Amino acid sequence: DGDGLNDDADGCPDEAEDADGFEDDDGCPDPDNDADGVPDESDECPLEAEDRDGFEDDDGCPDP
Repeated sequence: DGDGLNDDADGCPDEAEDADGFEDDDGCPDPDNDADGVPDESDECPLEAEDRDGFEDDDGCPDP
């Protein structure tokens, strides 16, 4: 898949690792690092889960 990991050590040999500083050793892309349902590409806080409190829930950031 061209991500630099050998297929025998690559958890996803047909999908390239996204190398974003989150679980980069598994060889799999991580489209939503914090598992809050907001894809990292549009998540303003990709490592902090959205708190879904009814206030700005689409930005991907927890609100104080």
